[in-house]
Amino acid sequence: MQRRKVIQSGTCFFLASLLAAPDRVWASNQDVLYNSLIDALLQINSPVTRRVASHLKDTLSKSNSYNLHLRSASLNAADAGLIAEALRVIHDDYYYKLMSFSASYNPDIGSLGVGKLLNALPDNITELGLVGCNLGDNASTHIVAFIQRSKRLRMVCVEDNHFSNKVKMLIRGSTKHLFSCVTIV
Repeated sequence: MQRRKVIQSGTCFFLASLLAAPDRVWASNQDVLYNSLIDALLQINSPVTRRVASHLKDTLSKSNSYNLHLRSASLNAADAGLIAEALRVIHDDYYYKLMSFSASYNPDIGSLGVGKLLNALPDNITELGLVGCNLGDNASTHIVAFIQRSKRLRMVCVEDNHFSNKVKMLIRGSTKHLFSCVTIV
Protein backbone atom coordinates (compact mmCIF):
# COMPACT_ATOMS: atom_id res chain seq x y z
CA MET A 1 0.00 0.00 0.00
CA GLN A 2 2.75 2.44 0.91
CA ARG A 3 4.59 1.64 -2.30
CA ARG A 4 1.49 2.56 -4.30
CA LYS A 5 1.27 5.94 -2.52
CA VAL A 6 4.91 6.66 -3.24
CA ILE A 7 4.43 5.80 -6.91
CA GLN A 8 1.27 7.91 -7.08
CA SER A 9 2.92 10.89 -5.42
CA GLY A 10 5.92 10.51 -7.74
CA THR A 11 3.62 10.42 -10.74
CA CYS A 12 1.81 13.51 -9.50
CA PHE A 13 5.11 15.31 -9.01
CA PHE A 14 6.23 14.31 -12.50
CA LEU A 15 2.99 15.51 -14.07
CA ALA A 16 3.12 18.77 -12.13
CA SER A 17 6.70 19.29 -13.35
CA LEU A 18 5.63 18.74 -16.94
CA LEU A 19 2.76 21.19 -16.60
CA ALA A 20 5.03 23.82 -15.02
CA ALA A 21 7.75 23.40 -17.67
CA PRO A 22 6.14 25.78 -20.22
CA ASP A 23 6.06 28.51 -17.56
CA ARG A 24 9.77 28.01 -16.87
CA VAL A 25 10.51 28.09 -20.61
CA TRP A 26 8.37 31.24 -20.97
CA ALA A 27 10.20 32.95 -18.09
CA SER A 28 13.54 31.86 -19.52
CA ASN A 29 12.62 33.27 -22.95
CA GLN A 30 11.62 36.57 -21.35
CA ASP A 31 15.00 36.73 -19.57
CA VAL A 32 16.73 36.33 -22.93
CA LEU A 33 14.69 39.23 -24.32
CA TYR A 34 15.61 41.73 -21.64
CA ASN A 35 19.19 40.47 -21.46
CA SER A 36 19.70 41.73 -25.01
CA LEU A 37 19.03 45.29 -23.79
CA ILE A 38 21.17 44.87 -20.70
CA ASP A 39 24.01 43.43 -22.81
CA ALA A 40 23.81 46.36 -25.25
CA LEU A 41 23.97 48.86 -22.38
CA LEU A 42 26.94 47.06 -20.83
CA GLN A 43 28.69 46.94 -24.20
CA ILE A 44 28.41 50.73 -24.49
CA ASN A 45 30.09 50.81 -21.08
CA SER A 46 29.52 54.36 -19.90
CA PRO A 47 28.82 55.05 -16.23
CA VAL A 48 25.19 55.87 -17.08
CA THR A 49 24.58 52.77 -19.23
CA ARG A 50 26.17 50.49 -16.61
CA ARG A 51 23.94 52.00 -13.90
CA VAL A 52 20.82 51.72 -16.09
CA ALA A 53 21.69 48.10 -17.00
CA SER A 54 21.94 47.19 -13.33
CA HIS A 55 18.65 48.91 -12.55
CA LEU A 56 16.91 47.25 -15.52
CA LYS A 57 18.10 43.80 -14.52
CA ASP A 58 16.47 44.26 -11.14
CA THR A 59 13.30 45.89 -12.52
CA LEU A 60 12.65 43.48 -15.39
CA SER A 61 13.17 40.43 -13.21
CA LYS A 62 10.13 41.57 -11.20
CA SER A 63 7.94 43.47 -13.66
CA ASN A 64 7.20 43.70 -17.37
CA SER A 65 7.07 47.52 -17.48
CA TYR A 66 10.08 49.80 -17.33
CA ASN A 67 11.52 53.22 -18.08
CA LEU A 68 14.67 53.71 -20.11
CA HIS A 69 16.42 56.97 -19.23
CA LEU A 70 19.81 57.38 -20.84
CA ARG A 71 20.38 61.04 -20.08
CA SER A 72 23.97 62.30 -20.42
CA ALA A 73 25.19 58.80 -21.31
CA SER A 74 27.68 59.99 -23.99
CA LEU A 75 25.75 58.10 -26.67
CA ASN A 76 26.66 58.35 -30.33
CA ALA A 77 24.90 57.00 -33.44
CA ALA A 78 26.58 53.58 -33.16
CA ASP A 79 25.48 53.25 -29.52
CA ALA A 80 21.96 54.23 -30.55
CA GLY A 81 22.06 51.43 -33.13
CA LEU A 82 22.97 48.86 -30.44
CA ILE A 83 20.17 50.06 -28.19
CA ALA A 84 17.68 50.16 -31.08
CA GLU A 85 18.41 46.56 -32.05
CA ALA A 86 17.99 45.44 -28.42
CA LEU A 87 14.70 47.37 -28.18
CA ARG A 88 13.41 45.55 -31.25
CA VAL A 89 14.25 42.21 -29.62
CA ILE A 90 12.74 43.02 -26.24
CA HIS A 91 9.51 44.38 -27.74
CA ASP A 92 9.11 41.76 -30.45
CA ASP A 93 6.44 39.82 -28.54
CA TYR A 94 4.78 42.79 -26.79
CA TYR A 95 5.37 41.31 -23.31
CA TYR A 96 7.49 44.19 -22.00
CA LYS A 97 6.08 47.70 -21.81
CA LEU A 98 8.38 50.68 -22.14
CA MET A 99 6.68 53.57 -20.39
CA SER A 100 9.15 56.45 -20.68
CA PHE A 101 12.21 56.92 -22.89
CA SER A 102 14.86 59.62 -22.71
CA ALA A 103 18.12 60.02 -24.57
CA SER A 104 18.40 63.69 -23.56
CA TYR A 105 21.76 65.45 -23.32
CA ASN A 106 23.56 63.17 -25.75
CA PRO A 107 24.83 65.73 -28.28
CA ASP A 108 26.76 63.16 -30.35
CA ILE A 109 23.75 60.96 -31.04
CA GLY A 110 22.89 62.81 -34.26
CA SER A 111 19.91 62.53 -36.56
CA LEU A 112 20.92 59.02 -37.63
CA GLY A 113 21.05 57.78 -34.02
CA VAL A 114 17.75 59.42 -33.15
CA GLY A 115 16.19 57.85 -36.22
CA LYS A 116 17.39 54.38 -35.22
CA LEU A 117 16.05 54.79 -31.68
CA LEU A 118 12.68 56.24 -32.67
CA ASN A 119 12.12 53.54 -35.29
CA ALA A 120 12.73 50.87 -32.63
CA LEU A 121 10.58 52.37 -29.87
CA PRO A 122 7.17 50.80 -29.31
CA ASP A 123 4.24 53.06 -30.18
CA ASN A 124 2.68 52.94 -26.71
CA ILE A 125 5.23 54.86 -24.62
CA THR A 126 3.91 57.81 -22.62
CA GLU A 127 6.98 60.07 -22.47
CA LEU A 128 9.74 60.94 -24.94
CA GLY A 129 12.79 63.03 -24.11
CA LEU A 130 15.39 64.22 -26.62
CA VAL A 131 16.42 67.46 -24.92
CA GLY A 132 19.76 69.02 -25.78
CA CYS A 133 20.81 66.43 -28.36
CA ASN A 134 22.26 68.94 -30.83
CA LEU A 135 19.55 68.01 -33.34
CA GLY A 136 18.68 70.08 -36.38
CA ASP A 137 15.75 70.19 -38.75
CA ASN A 138 16.88 66.96 -40.45
CA ALA A 139 15.94 65.00 -37.29
CA SER A 140 12.38 66.29 -37.42
CA THR A 141 11.31 63.65 -39.94
CA HIS A 142 12.07 60.89 -37.43
CA ILE A 143 10.49 62.75 -34.52
CA VAL A 144 7.28 63.60 -36.39
CA ALA A 145 6.94 60.06 -37.77
CA PHE A 146 7.32 58.60 -34.28
CA ILE A 147 4.82 61.01 -32.76
CA GLN A 148 2.30 60.30 -35.51
CA ARG A 149 2.42 56.54 -34.93
CA SER A 150 2.31 56.91 -31.16
CA LYS A 151 -0.88 56.11 -29.30
CA ARG A 152 -0.28 57.13 -25.69
CA LEU A 153 2.25 59.94 -25.61
CA ARG A 154 1.51 62.41 -22.85
CA MET A 155 4.78 64.33 -22.92
CA VAL A 156 7.29 65.15 -25.65
CA CYS A 157 10.37 67.14 -24.63
CA VAL A 158 12.69 68.05 -27.51
CA GLU A 159 13.78 71.54 -26.49
CA ASP A 160 17.34 72.93 -26.56
CA ASN A 161 18.00 71.62 -30.05
CA HIS A 162 18.57 73.57 -33.27
CA PHE A 163 15.11 73.42 -34.83
CA SER A 164 13.82 76.21 -37.02
CA ASN A 165 10.50 77.81 -36.06
CA LYS A 166 8.83 75.99 -38.95
CA VAL A 167 10.02 72.60 -37.65
CA LYS A 168 9.01 73.49 -34.09
CA MET A 169 5.48 74.13 -35.36
CA LEU A 170 5.56 70.88 -37.34
CA ILE A 171 6.54 68.89 -34.22
CA ARG A 172 3.84 70.58 -32.13
CA GLY A 173 1.26 69.96 -34.85
CA SER A 174 2.11 66.27 -35.08
CA THR A 175 0.67 65.68 -31.59
CA LYS A 176 -2.89 66.78 -32.50
CA HIS A 177 -4.17 63.19 -32.42
CA LEU A 178 -2.83 62.76 -28.87
CA PHE A 179 -5.34 64.15 -26.43
CA SER A 180 -3.63 66.26 -23.75
CA CYS A 181 -0.06 65.62 -24.88
CA VAL A 182 2.33 68.28 -23.58
CA THR A 183 4.92 69.18 -26.18
CA ILE A 184 7.96 71.24 -25.28
CA VAL A 185 10.03 72.25 -28.31
